[in-house]
Amino acid sequence: MQWRSHMYRAVCMDATQPHALLLRLSALLLLLAVQPLCVTVPCLFPAGIGALVSEFAGPGDAEYQPPSAAAEQLPQARMFRNKELELQVRLDDETKLEKKKRLHDWKVEKNKKELEEKAATFNPADDPMIEGDSYKTLFVPRLSYEVTERKLRHEFEEFGPIKRIRLVHDRNTDKPRGYAFIEYEHKKDMKEAYKQADGRKIEGRRILVDVERGRTVENWRPMRLGGGLGGDSRAAKEPRKKLLADAAARGT
Repeated sequence: MQWRSHMYRAVCMDATQPHALLLRLSALLLLLAVQPLCVTVPCLFPAGIGALVSEFAGPGDAEYQPPSAAAEQLPQARMFRNKELELQVRLDDETKLEKKKRLHDWKVEKNKKELEEKAATFNPADDPMIEGDSYKTLFVPRLSYEVTERKLRHEFEEFGPIKRIRLVHDRNTDKPRGYAFIEYEHKKDMKEAYKQADGRKIEGRRILVDVERGRTVENWRPMRLGGGLGGDSRAAKEPRKKLLADAAARGT
């Protein structure tokens, strides 16, 4: 044991000799390296945690609170979960996409309720701006905003004498709404315009014509309240290839 002989020489060496202190210090460090200090810490719970189970609150104790039913249920799956990530942190706050969807659903529900309220109170007969005979009145939508009453009279007077033309404007901004009502002197003239004027181009836009349905059809609702016919352009159209094939089969 070289380290023991080294320590023996360091202890027996006279302290007055040179390098005695340095030799003793090196011997002490060598001793610590060979035999490290062992510090014994007393164990607080020699019998384990099982001895403390009786100290926990249980059913019947004043401070005992049973777990709630909500805590026992598994949380619902989050919306817009990224399936590429195996593990994800679950946050109590809603995500950006969830907030966007919530606001969208709220706006849709709000608009739906407003439409239902307006549709329930819709009554064209109570409108002071509506005048004349409804069976002699023509409804003309899809008008250009540049169309004037003089231009409409010039286009529709060829079918018969016109009694009144009403270009509808917004009540708040006074801007044109893009449709008008034309009342004829005779019912037959209105029917002729209904048959002949549909699809005519006025100020660069192809218009539609229809009879006034607000006062002639029961429970009728305009397009802005979820009703209306919508015109032929909103109906489902057949593919162009099929139309050409049918035309070729007919020999046209």
